[in-house]
Amino acid sequence: MSGVFGVGVDLVYEKEVIHWLDWSEERLKKTLHPKELKDMKSSKWSAEKLASRIAAKEAFYKASGIAFKANELGVLNDTKGKPFFYFSEKIKSKIESKKSYLSISHSSGCSIAFVVIEND
Repeated sequence: MSGVFGVGVDLVYEKEVIHWLDWSEERLKKTLHPKELKDMKSSKWSAEKLASRIAAKEAFYKASGIAFKANELGVLNDTKGKPFFYFSEKIKSKIESKKSYLSISHSSGCSIAFVVIEND
């Protein structure tokens, strides 16, 4: 059966997460997927980028209804800058054959993420 399984949207104010950029690596490991943490270390993240990742994770939760730890879901970008999800094995087993779509935008100190999950 195809069609929309779920839709989620979330908005995060950058001022609410800017202090997270000063967190220790140990604390960040609880929030960021290992691939996100690696990206954060290699390219200086802005509050905008961090806020968009948090918004995307929350929007995915709303769309999927799957309970997960924040570090089990990564938000990465392909070579053209398009964002996509990187799933842990736990999430992969729950999302099964569904497809996810992610859009992120930023403006005036806010980051918003919109997620659609489709039955395959």
